[in-house]
Amino acid sequence: MATADELASLYDQLMVGCLQLTRFHEMTLETASALDREASVPDAALAALEEYLETGEDPTLTLQVEDSDERLVLTREEAAYLHRLTTMGLEIEVRYPRVANNMILIYLTTLFEGFLLDSVRAVMTGVARDLRGGQGRGTVSGLLVRLLRRQVTDLGFRSIQVKLRFVEDTLGVDRRGYPETPADLEELYATRNLLVHNGGVVNRKYLSLVRGSGLRVGDVRPVDDDYVRGAIATVQRVGEYLYRSLVSRYTDEDPEARLQQAARLTERLAALLSGGE
Repeated sequence: MATADELASLYDQLMVGCLQLTRFHEMTLETASALDREASVPDAALAALEEYLETGEDPTLTLQVEDSDERLVLTREEAAYLHRLTTMGLEIEVRYPRVANNMILIYLTTLFEGFLLDSVRAVMTGVARDLRGGQGRGTVSGLLVRLLRRQVTDLGFRSIQVKLRFVEDTLGVDRRGYPETPADLEELYATRNLLVHNGGVVNRKYLSLVRGSGLRVGDVRPVDDDYVRGAIATVQRVGEYLYRSLVSRYTDEDPEARLQQAARLTERLAALLSGGE
């Protein structure tokens, strides 16, 4: 059945996308760690630079090179330049993982939203196609397809809350059956909107959507490594639940075989991306 194949393909795309984002996140951590090890001036040297530039009166500063007998003699101008480069490097070490995490969350939420809309479109147009057959039914089917595509297009401009409610009310996927997840799906989108539209700074709109948040207006919503891992795991679990529900309800196939196949393939892909056998 075409609908089953379409849903399976969309689910595969979601899982592969999550896997790629997981690997990208791991790579950002590795890069940040390398920056910290290889591109940083030792703390003792940085403290000596700062003390010299603030209170030192000598024309030069002598620094001991770490793990070496070599000494580095710097003029005041050279010390100021080295200090400036060092502080810039420290900012990069802090900002690089943070910016990468923000990018991952934005891409992840876009990926899931695309999966959700495309799955809705596949199911609804599949139902319309099934109406074909018999005199005049082809015309009715064509009209329904056009109307349903228009409805899905309009749905694309609505919030994630509206999209999920549509899936529940129209397609009969009970949200009470959603699996437990490390993050709240709607909060992920509220955070995504902060990053895209407000520089990550909490506003009243965010607080109205995320009840019980400990953040205040003006705070920066942190997107740390644990948050990213939880977001990816949440999308994977909700995506699997939606796929299983739609296939069971709208096709004649058993979703479990497809899910097992997808799990095997993504496991092999994960090994390839990480350089394993």
